[in-house]
Amino acid sequence: MPSRPTLFSADPVDEVPLLRAPLVRVIAQVRFPEQLEVDRREVIEPIQGAIRERYPVLRQESIHVARGEGPQSVHSSTAWRFFDRTNTWRATLTTGFLALETWRYTSRADLVQRLVELSEAVATHIGPSRVDRLGVRYIDRIVNPELANVGRLLHSDVLGVAANIPTPTLVHTMNEALLQDLPALLLARWGYLPPNATYDPAALESIESSSWVLDIDVHRTNGPAFSPDWIRDEASALAARAYRFFRWAVTDEFLECYGGDV
Repeated sequence: MPSRPTLFSADPVDEVPLLRAPLVRVIAQVRFPEQLEVDRREVIEPIQGAIRERYPVLRQESIHVARGEGPQSVHSSTAWRFFDRTNTWRATLTTGFLALETWRYTSRADLVQRLVELSEAVATHIGPSRVDRLGVRYIDRIVNPELANVGRLLHSDVLGVAANIPTPTLVHTMNEALLQDLPALLLARWGYLPPNATYDPAALESIESSSWVLDIDVHRTNGPAFSPDWIRDEASALAARAYRFFRWAVTDEFLECYGGDV
C-alpha cells in the first residue's frame, strides 16, 4: 500500500492513476509582461494556425484588465479562447497571460505537453520577454455518495473540525494554508461547501448539492526569459509539488474509492 508522503521532501511520489478521479478542473497559467499587440486579429491568426489541430474552435471575448491603480486604470481587452473538439480543453491568450484549462484531465505529462505546445506558438509569434508567474492548480470535489464517507477518504488532520461534527449540523467549513516550498508557493484550500456555494466563481462552479473541495494551487514568480523548455520543466515540478500535497491529504481508501490500483 502507498505510504503517506511528507509535505516537503526531495523524494518523488509515485503517481497512482485514478480511473474516476474527482478532478473538476485543472488550470495552468503563464503570466508575462503586457503584449498589447495580442488584441489585434492579425497577430492571432498565425497562432491559430499553429494550434488549430488541437484547438479548432476560436472565440473572441472582451474582458476588463487593470493597468495601474484606481478606477481609471481599468481597460477593456481581448481574451482569445481556443477550444478542442470535445469542449473539455480551453486555451486562453490575453495581453498578459496564457492559460490552459481542462475538465477532463488525463495525466501530468499530457497537461505539460499541451502547455509547451501553446508556449511555443506564443514564443514564436509574440515573443514575451520573460515569465512573470507560472502556476498549476488542481481542484477536486467530492460529492455523494462518496461524501457520506469523507471521514475515511481524508486524513483526520485535514478534516479538522469536520471530523467531529456530522452533517447536517456542519453547514460550511473552509481551511486555507499558504506554504513556502522554495522556489514555489503552495496555496491550498479545502473544506465542506453547502449547496449553491463557491469561494471562487471563476474557477469553481456552485452546484445544487453539498460537497467537499480540495483546491491546490502551486506557483512561482519572477521567472527567467520566456522559454517553452523552462516552462515544461518548471510546470512538471510544480505539478509534482501539487500531487505531493494531494497524496498527503488523502487516504489509501480515497485512492481505492476512485479507481486507483493500490
